[in-house]
Amino acid sequence: MRELEKAKIKLAVHLCTAELKDWFQYKNRLLLHEILPFGKRTEDGTVIYYAIYANNKKQFKKLIKQFKNKGYIDNKKMRIILSNKAAKELIKENKFKVERIEEYPTYDGAEVMREEI
Repeated sequence: MRELEKAKIKLAVHLCTAELKDWFQYKNRLLLHEILPFGKRTEDGTVIYYAIYANNKKQFKKLIKQFKNKGYIDNKKMRIILSNKAAKELIKENKFKVERIEEYPTYDGAEVMREEI
């Protein structure tokens, strides 16, 4: 850089840290991952879902029967992922605890944020 300045060569240079480069590459890879139904992808590459969680397998089986055609059954996390419309209806009825989840669209689905609505 100093040599270029001494030689009075004008050159546009962009420097970034390895950490910043890794983050952008990771974000771009996240955008390539497929997401579960009813999810909405954010600019950061995470996905927002509305879901009802079961506390145990017995409760999960009941939820599956009740919401079989109204949402996506996520067996791995024992939850029913709902459409935005179905989530709003359930919130109005106030019968179930609906949660808004933001997570990475990776195999393990690491959660970034989870809040009850």
